[in-house]
Amino acid sequence: LYAQPYTRSAGAAAALLLLTGAFGASVNAASGRAVLTWFPRRGRGVAMGVRQSSTPLGAAVAAAALPGLGATHGLNSVYRTLATVCLVGALLVAATIREPPGATPRSTGRARMSPVLRHRGLWRLSLASGLLVVPQFTVGVLLVEYLHDEKGVSVTAAAAVLGVAQLSSAAGRLAAGAWSDRIGSRVRPQRTIGVATAACFTAVAVLDRVVTSNSLLVLAPALVVATVLATCWNGLAFTLAGEIAPPAQAAAAMSLQNSANYLAAALTPVLAGAVAAELGWVAVFLLAGLAALGSAALLRREERVGAEPTAAR
Repeated sequence: LYAQPYTRSAGAAAALLLLTGAFGASVNAASGRAVLTWFPRRGRGVAMGVRQSSTPLGAAVAAAALPGLGATHGLNSVYRTLATVCLVGALLVAATIREPPGATPRSTGRARMSPVLRHRGLWRLSLASGLLVVPQFTVGVLLVEYLHDEKGVSVTAAAAVLGVAQLSSAAGRLAAGAWSDRIGSRVRPQRTIGVATAACFTAVAVLDRVVTSNSLLVLAPALVVATVLATCWNGLAFTLAGEIAPPAQAAAAMSLQNSANYLAAALTPVLAGAVAAELGWVAVFLLAGLAALGSAALLRREERVGAEPTAAR
């Protein structure tokens, strides 16, 4: 990010952004493993919810601060600010994060990935997670465009709805984690959330036909609830990926689950945009609901949890 202002070609800028995304994405599995090793299973849902809530909170802060910063001081100032935030975060991690006493010793990358890639439960969970990313990124990426272009809502008001939805999603992730801790299962809440997400997106599709213009008061609550439901499951799946992993392979399992999420996140805006252009927004919302329902159908009623990390026992 610090090097971005000094690039002289689009290719160099794209390569640096690609590296930035790759390095940033790698933080997820590492930080997830830290939660997994430091917290016992019954408190892990809330702990992971706190960790996962940082994503929508960070998105909300970025949405509020970066456009104004770029408008007043230029795009290069945005890159430098983001780079500084990353550097501060790295220093804080170096100063505060340690392996807990009794943590599982390290093993080679090949030894860790091979059993993970043969784990059917992880592949099923990863596919279910990828399907739930479809409704998550449908509203996360296209909500402002939908409200502004399709329903005539001002950009400012549409962005405010997105901001409220992101902040509410952070609270939703905490609530989902606490729920899973209380009942002792990650799968049951995730299945229930998948079904509720499907129902909510179907309701949004119906509202799209009923409400034609100046529709913020009617659509905003439904879209906020849809965003919360489509987002709050993330910590459950991430935690479960580490819990059902073979011993000493939690980070590799979380990486697999996250990779499915990233793939779905990359494909969803393109697919949803094409469907909106060809078939309309009702089809987009119904497709998102169908993906959520498919995710719930993929998950078994109960998960078999593997050996917990030594330090978390």
